Amino acid sequence: MWIEKEDLDNRMVVLGSALKLEYLINQLLGQILDIECENSKTLGNKSTSLSLNQKVLILLDLKIIEPKEKEKIENFMGVRNQFMHNLNTSSFEIYFDNNVSAKNWFKKNYPIEINSITNEEKYKKAFLNLSLDVHSIILKRNITSAIIKCSKEHISKLEIKYKSVLEETYFKIFETLPASLVCFLNEGKSIDNIEEFVYGLKEKYNKELIKKFK
Repeated sequence: MWIEKEDLDNRMVVLGSALKLEYLINQLLGQILDIECENSKTLGNKSTSLSLNQKVLILLDLKIIEPKEKEKIENFMGVRNQFMHNLNTSSFEIYFDNNVSAKNWFKKNYPIEINSITNEEKYKKAFLNLSLDVHSIILKRNITSAIIKCSKEHISKLEIKYKSVLEETYFKIFETLPASLVCFLNEGKSIDNIEEFVYGLKEKYNKELIKKFK
């Protein structure tokens, strides 16, 4: 059976959308799982890489996709799988005529009210609108994930910085402890008033920290 040009064009439209989606999902899973996609055996372009279906299932298992978004991705994958694996699905009209539930879902969620075009054109336009939404869903998750990852790294760096400043200030105060104690006693204070001495050290410590963080 030969593949007609119109049939091939339809498959290329679906394939192009699916490739974009797979790229975005690879980036998202890479960020979430801390995997470098380019050299990954599961997310890269190697023969060992997971299929798009498997990647989508992982994404759904992670529960970072809302139910309404999940529905959109599943309907996108329904179209993609038929065009990529079923030779008899040569047009959008054939796909929807053979999948009544999908046809009703598209009519409800992506209605095309243009009387001057054919059903095939309407179905194709509805699929392209869904593709834009699905790409947008994953892209938003990519941006959110990148911001969270960046924030965590930034916070981690701040924690390291603050920890070093705290330790540095502590040891600086600790080194002056003997001299401070002598000074305290020379002022006629009793060692029994140790709480007053400790309070003075705390005040000194806090003032040093304020200088460091200004």
